[in-house]
Amino acid sequence: MSEDQFQDLLRRYYDPEKPETVAQLISAFSLDVIPSRFHTLLPPVILSDTCPYCEDIHLQRKPRTRAGYGGQEAFCPNCGHRDVPYCACPNCRARAAEARRRQEQAQRDLVHSCYSLAEWSVPEVDDLSLHLRLWARVLFTHAVSEDLRLALPYAARQ
Repeated sequence: MSEDQFQDLLRRYYDPEKPETVAQLISAFSLDVIPSRFHTLLPPVILSDTCPYCEDIHLQRKPRTRAGYGGQEAFCPNCGHRDVPYCACPNCRARAAEARRRQEQAQRDLVHSCYSLAEWSVPEVDDLSLHLRLWARVLFTHAVSEDLRLALPYAARQ
């Protein structure tokens, strides 16, 4: 099909004054397509926005049909990125994974900064009062096994 014939097909398809059915257009231009798949022959609309991952590749969208369907989502013909918040292309998945990793690392850093054991100082036994020494001895006796090889947490022994 030549460019002029294709432009005539598009003009007749979108003409609101003399609407022709898709079946009439298919038979007039001898197209090998069923009417429900005719919209796949329409050229994509090239947008001015570029893909955030592919340099100098303009986003496209499917053309709207006469009924007004299609053409909502912009996509990149190169990498498959869709310009929607829920895009699942490999680049968006990698970016989301990196964002999750950074968030988890920030949360770990916050927990470590608040609850780090490095800042705690363990007092020497000689510096403890008699009361605290006896309390530590009772806890140790309760937690340690008979052969002195294993010390369980206090809650595990109850």
